[in-house]
Amino acid sequence: MATNQPAPPMKLQPITNPDLTPSPDVPLAILKRKMMASNDIRVARGLLMEINAHLKVREMLAESMRQVVERVTGNKLKAEEVLNERAELSQHQCYKTAVNHYKYNCYNWHKTEYEYALRHLYALVNLCERGYSADSIQLAMDSVCRFRF
Repeated sequence: MATNQPAPPMKLQPITNPDLTPSPDVPLAILKRKMMASNDIRVARGLLMEINAHLKVREMLAESMRQVVERVTGNKLKAEEVLNERAELSQHQCYKTAVNHYKYNCYNWHKTEYEYALRHLYALVNLCERGYSADSIQLAMDSVCRFRF
């Protein structure tokens, strides 16, 4: 008769290669590695242009969120506080409303070039947790993102 004993715990090998890349950084890492492996100056220049375009989009995403937060808080110092903290989410409705508005009116992270926008959604959590209304966040987004389309 077989006994139903739990399987022994799995033993995982320690990570020997600490050169791991966070998933949002994978496209950039691939471009960098392709450039480093290239022996053709024209190919390398083309890859460098792609890398620079990628970095400019990241910069634009960060700057747009910073502007949204500044408009909502009305204060650069408060905006810095919001951008430098990581609050736990409890204001789900505010956050859901803000995130949907950001996705459809600013940057749709389902488009490959805007995937990095996901890295800035924490700021919306922080705004909602500090008591700012979804309406004020949406108005700020409309102001910052109005030239996007």
